[in-house]
Amino acid sequence: MIDVKDDSKNGSERLQDRGEYLDEAEELLLEEKERLSMLRKRREERLRGETQGIEPGAEEGNYSDRWGTQEDVEVLKTVPAVKAVEKAEMAGNEENEENAENEETELPVKPVISPSEPPKKASKSKPPGTPLMKILVFGAVFCLLLFGSWVLIGGTEDGVGGAGDAGDAEDAGNARATGNDDTALPESSLEPSPISSDSSPEKAQNSLDPPLNPPLNPPESFTNSLGIEFILVPAGEFFMGSPETEAGRQADESPLHTVLLEKPFYLGKYEVTREQWYEVMGTAGEMEGPLSGDSELPVAEVSWDDVQEFVKKLNEMEGTNKYRLPSEAEWEYACRAGSSEKYSFGDSESELVKYAWFGKTQGSAPHPVGQKAPNSWGLYDMHGNVWEWVRDSWHNDYNAAPSDGKAWESGEFSHRIARGGSLTGSAESCRAANRAWFGSDVRNADMGFRLLMEV
Repeated sequence: MIDVKDDSKNGSERLQDRGEYLDEAEELLLEEKERLSMLRKRREERLRGETQGIEPGAEEGNYSDRWGTQEDVEVLKTVPAVKAVEKAEMAGNEENEENAENEETELPVKPVISPSEPPKKASKSKPPGTPLMKILVFGAVFCLLLFGSWVLIGGTEDGVGGAGDAGDAEDAGNARATGNDDTALPESSLEPSPISSDSSPEKAQNSLDPPLNPPLNPPESFTNSLGIEFILVPAGEFFMGSPETEAGRQADESPLHTVLLEKPFYLGKYEVTREQWYEVMGTAGEMEGPLSGDSELPVAEVSWDDVQEFVKKLNEMEGTNKYRLPSEAEWEYACRAGSSEKYSFGDSESELVKYAWFGKTQGSAPHPVGQKAPNSWGLYDMHGNVWEWVRDSWHNDYNAAPSDGKAWESGEFSHRIARGGSLTGSAESCRAANRAWFGSDVRNADMGFRLLMEV
């Protein structure tokens, strides 16, 4: 039988022993908390010191100065409070707090810092996406360069036309197609060069001066001080003479040969009139002066020699030496005006009446100039009205004749050539290839001339 008193005594002793043990554990916990608070203070002071900079003279051996005394370290290694709490059944609520405090007691692993080595700066890591940004920047720069090149080359063509836009480029293209030097040049070319130090207006104007030997560009017509009108006859090539099949041809019109006139020239639009002759010579043929109302009649009854005197005086009056009679080749070339047929307009004699005064049915005296139709080059009375003196001497044919259109003057100088027929002649005598000769001193009522002026 168990004694109840003994059991209660034993129980009270166990409770007393347990209470003593718990009191001892609480004391240990308090001590540990004080040490931990002290360590925390030291660690805070140490961290503040590190943020202010590590002393360069610090030695690795001063471990106790930085991390506490060796006794503190040994204390931290032993955690009796943990065992006490495990034995204490009623201290469960304090166990988590002690575990958290124990975690703080673990010493962090600090890198060994050499006193001779300054602290290294942390390397800056490149943000993600840097290659993509480089690509975008490079692409933008490339596009700008490409656009700038296009503006400089094609485009400002206005720039180039200019050509800053489509309309300016079209204008520039039109200027280049017309061949006009003033419009073909872009506006920028009229400005002085930025490289040149002389940007004066005089310098810019000199850059536009024509070359020393500009191409001939004479006007299509010209009128001299006496009122004699001239038509520009272009340079060209033609067949001189007549083919054997042409009706009314003569032997002196052969052989048919090619003549090349390399230079243009001016030929009188009309035959020289009586008034024009009188202004130069002081007479009108064998008459003392032109009669009233006949100032537009072609001068007649003048010899080849008389015409040479007229040309001499006219050149003196005009201050030139460009006036003369046309050569036989020049006259026929101008009469044909590109035609290779009997007349400048074709072969039909019935059409001749529109262009020429010929035959006795149309009168026996010359008619005023310019009343009939001109040829396609604007020259009047090349067929009929009066015979027209030319510069050449007479030759029976064209064998050894010049092929450049110059006058052939190596023959009989007393016999000169007249072309074109007259109002007293037949239709055959008005043909473009027809030739006739007269003495150089002959004055007939139907003998006149047409004047040439060299370009």
